[in-house]
Amino acid sequence: MLSTRSFTPLLDEDGDPIAMRYYEYAPAEWAVRYYDKVGLVDLPVPSHFQTLDDDRVAYELRYQLLHGQWTERTALEILYHSLMEPPIQDDSIFAKLNLTVGSINPKAALKLQQRQQFMLGSGPNHQSYRRTYQDHLKETAMAAATAHRAGASVTAGSLFSSLGGILAANSVGRLSTRKMDTAYGWLRADVDVCDWEGVVCGDFSATSVYYWNNMGIMAAATAALDMDHMNQHIQQESWVCDHCPTDGIASERVTKVELPYAGLVGTLPTEVALLQYLHRLDLRGNRIYGSLPTTLRQMQYLQYLDLTRNELSGTIGGHIPTPPPPSQQAPQELSTEDDQLETTTTTASTQEPIPLFPPYIREVWLGSNQLHGTIPLELETPLLMHLDLSKNQFTGSLPRYGRKQLPKLKSLFVEENQLTGKIPPKWAGLTHLEVVDVGYNILHSSIPTLFGKMSKLRELNIAGNQVSGTIPTELLQLAHLESLVLSQNQLHGSIPGGDDTVPHRAMREPEAGYKWSQLTDLQFFHASDNYLTSTLPPDLFYGLSKTIQSIDFGYNELTGTIPREVAKCTNLERINAQSNFIRGTLPSEMSRMNPNLELNFSNNLLTGSIPTMFCGGGPTSMNFLYRQFACDAVLCPPNTFHPTGAATLHSGCRPCPHDPVADRRDPPESKILGRSKCASSASKVAMVNGDVDGDGKVSVREALRLLFVETIGRFWGQHFQNWIDMKVNECDLYGVTCVNGHVAKLDLVNAAMCSSGDHKSGLVPDCRGIPSELALLSRMEVLTVSRRQFLMGTLPTEIGLMTRLKYIDFSDCPYMTGPLPSELGLLTNLKYINVIGSSFNQSVPSEIFHLTSLEKLHLSNNVFTGTLPPSSLGNLESIKEIFFSNNFVHGTIPREVGNLTKLENFEMYGNELNGTIPETFARCTNLKRIDVFSNKLTGTIPKAIAQVESLQILHLKMNKLTGTIPPKYGELPFLSWFDVSHNFLHGTIPSTFGHARSIKDFRLGGNMFYDPIPQTLCTNTNINGGLTATYGCDGVICPLGTYSDTGHATHAANGCIQCPEGESTMYLGSTACKLFTSQDILSILFDAMQGERWPDELRDNWKNRHVDVCYWSGIICDTKGDVVSIGFPIAWDDWANEGLAAPLA
Repeated sequence: MLSTRSFTPLLDEDGDPIAMRYYEYAPAEWAVRYYDKVGLVDLPVPSHFQTLDDDRVAYELRYQLLHGQWTERTALEILYHSLMEPPIQDDSIFAKLNLTVGSINPKAALKLQQRQQFMLGSGPNHQSYRRTYQDHLKETAMAAATAHRAGASVTAGSLFSSLGGILAANSVGRLSTRKMDTAYGWLRADVDVCDWEGVVCGDFSATSVYYWNNMGIMAAATAALDMDHMNQHIQQESWVCDHCPTDGIASERVTKVELPYAGLVGTLPTEVALLQYLHRLDLRGNRIYGSLPTTLRQMQYLQYLDLTRNELSGTIGGHIPTPPPPSQQAPQELSTEDDQLETTTTTASTQEPIPLFPPYIREVWLGSNQLHGTIPLELETPLLMHLDLSKNQFTGSLPRYGRKQLPKLKSLFVEENQLTGKIPPKWAGLTHLEVVDVGYNILHSSIPTLFGKMSKLRELNIAGNQVSGTIPTELLQLAHLESLVLSQNQLHGSIPGGDDTVPHRAMREPEAGYKWSQLTDLQFFHASDNYLTSTLPPDLFYGLSKTIQSIDFGYNELTGTIPREVAKCTNLERINAQSNFIRGTLPSEMSRMNPNLELNFSNNLLTGSIPTMFCGGGPTSMNFLYRQFACDAVLCPPNTFHPTGAATLHSGCRPCPHDPVADRRDPPESKILGRSKCASSASKVAMVNGDVDGDGKVSVREALRLLFVETIGRFWGQHFQNWIDMKVNECDLYGVTCVNGHVAKLDLVNAAMCSSGDHKSGLVPDCRGIPSELALLSRMEVLTVSRRQFLMGTLPTEIGLMTRLKYIDFSDCPYMTGPLPSELGLLTNLKYINVIGSSFNQSVPSEIFHLTSLEKLHLSNNVFTGTLPPSSLGNLESIKEIFFSNNFVHGTIPREVGNLTKLENFEMYGNELNGTIPETFARCTNLKRIDVFSNKLTGTIPKAIAQVESLQILHLKMNKLTGTIPPKYGELPFLSWFDVSHNFLHGTIPSTFGHARSIKDFRLGGNMFYDPIPQTLCTNTNINGGLTATYGCDGVICPLGTYSDTGHATHAANGCIQCPEGESTMYLGSTACKLFTSQDILSILFDAMQGERWPDELRDNWKNRHVDVCYWSGIICDTKGDVVSIGFPIAWDDWANEGLAAPLA
């Protein structure tokens, strides 16, 4: 069914009608009907066309008829609508520590997640509940009128300068920092698309298009050709095009869309291909989900695609040819190594692979998404130079790409997937390859020796697989190799040395012109966590002495000694050979090395001493670790141990008990440096976290030092820097207050805990939070750690041991999470708990509600769930304040709240409470505030609570309350804030409020109140900020026929707003106007006549929106369905006895 209101004629340039716009009544899909030789033709259009004026639609239609597609502006508008969804947090964000690091506050993000789970019944699912723009779009939109093209041309000026009248999309819930917003030009009719944020236009003349389309072979052969310099190249080559197309294509076309880290949320629409001259699309670091549109293949000029760090799923397309039966396969013989690189298997398969990316694409960056499936064997992208598919969920084997398929490939990233099989030797034929990263997959077999032919290779990473065999000596021929990472595999054999590449060379001091191998540029050589044997080759240190920066051979089976040639490596910053079988001493020549060298030879068989230059200067060091432990921070001294083999900031090396059996070994256990454990007979000696002096226990002073270390104390601030120094007594530390020599108060509100030290917002991943050892401060009474915006972790359960605690404050710590420990119930002296504005979650332990000394319980603005325990709530006999707002608490308010006779403030707004407001609040004779707005409370406002004369604030808005306002509330002597707005209350405003001189905030809007308004209220200039002084009664509540967002006059609206013509309001204080029906008018009559008290037979069907008014009791209609009479019986003795107004007769 077509609506008749939108048959607006669209005119051509001569003023003749060419089409009419209309929409289908359901499902509201828009279309244009235009004239053709055969009659009227319906053309589906993008749904956002409904917001465009007729001139704009006419332009779009002409362009569609001429070119068979919509304009670039429409493509960008579709992109906008697809990527500007309200940001929604999903489960993956909380995979790390249940919080996220970024621009969204983790508490708010987690709240949003749980709010969705309440609403949806489970965690968010992009595919199931997000409605995207392309849901409204018909697949035939691009090709609908191709066969009916007209001859009218469109100039560049008319195409872009006259497109106007666009309405901005609703931006509720969007991040204000998104650069794809109207504030940055997007969707604005007065801003050319080339000036929209992130959009770049370039000169793309018809000559360029013709050149590109017809000289594709030359473009493929000239990989250095760049689209930005296409026209310049044409001019330099004197290209002349006598027959170039002149079809009205504008010279200024959209060539780049660059919106990285712009806060975008949504899917990438198929219509992005309408940007047919785009050659750079950069949308990395957003929250784009869904599959890659297959129309990307149509973007023949696209050279750069970067969608890294999004949430893309699905596969990346491409067809994997099905192998024929074995009988049809004919393997070719290998004659030379070069043949081996390009060997193929002839097949009888005739299936053609589907091109995955545009034919001239050069860079594809899709890392850090959720893509899955296999990596296609065929790409058909001869100019591809960089391919990044890392950190996804790809399975299957690595494709055997060769130089015929990807002749220009420079970098290949497929790390951190689930790939299996072998590393293809055929990759050695990719002669331009510079970077190969296949780390952290499930690859096996060995490292191909043919990789020694990859002469331009700079980086090779195979770490974290199951690769076996030896390290090929052929790798030492890679003259440009800078990084070789082979860690965490199953490699065995020896580390290649100089004699492996130059046979019969004797180890001696390098002479002029000495060359160990072709590895003249190697900076990083990591091969830890393997099964390598033999010794550290001296020639390796000779040959790499000028370039090597990091060596890691830890966790292998190396033997021998540390060669003195290591001292030749003047640029070495890190050497790790821990957990091997290396003997001897640290060479004395090492004293000439970089004093900042990170040295780790722990858990070997080394003896002797450590050159003091590696000990960081000891007590004078700027480094906390060396200042505290000196050389122990390099290797634990003889006869001591530490799990890491060296002292750490958390604990020092601990003495080992004497073991005569172990001392008979070679070398004796008691002489070994850097031991990670004591001898087997003494293995029961355990390391104690926080133990600095090695006595096996943690003192109060050590516990405070541990708190400092585990929350990145070096950035706390200047006043706290002596916390690391064990020579400073705990009572002399800044923030510590002692009583009789014992710590009684710890106040860290001025400590920048867990900060990054750069005066910028951000988390430090090394922050471990509050250590459990803090519980050793057993005499502490006050613990204040509030407003620490980067402090992370949970409250340790050991806090229950601090039985003297009276005051706990962890408020405004948004990264503090987890449940509150039930052990808090052991703190019987506790008077104050404050965790407002943090991210604690789960149910509040019932044990807390048994703390009879507790006076203030502040739990607002967290992520608590559960209910208020009826059986425990009444035990809080000393409680004065319960702040529990803005959480996810459900259930009812227990009647036991009436047992809290000292209660003064009760706040639980912004939760999921239901049920009624307990009348037992009336027993709380000291009550000053009840604030439960924005819940789901039902029932009436209890009359009994009006007996509490101390009540000052009653805030009940945004619930589902019914009934009338009890007049007694107007007589309360101290009531200053009375807000019952946005409920389902009805009746009149009690006249008692007209005499309430203490009332200041009086909010009634959004209910069903009717006249009269007490005139004394209208003259009370204290009401609602003095609005009555300017607007009279409107300052209390808007009259009939007007409205406002608040239900009363405001200065912003210059009073109450008059309803549009033909509309009105049903009640006082309305927030919107409407067209009245017979049901609406009769409903007002029902309320005014106290219809809820009518006899059942007279109330039959009244206010039932599903029943026609003609069937309401006492209503008579004519044949047209119009009400003509309202009739009632005359006898009303029962009504008269109750003093009620008699119904109409």
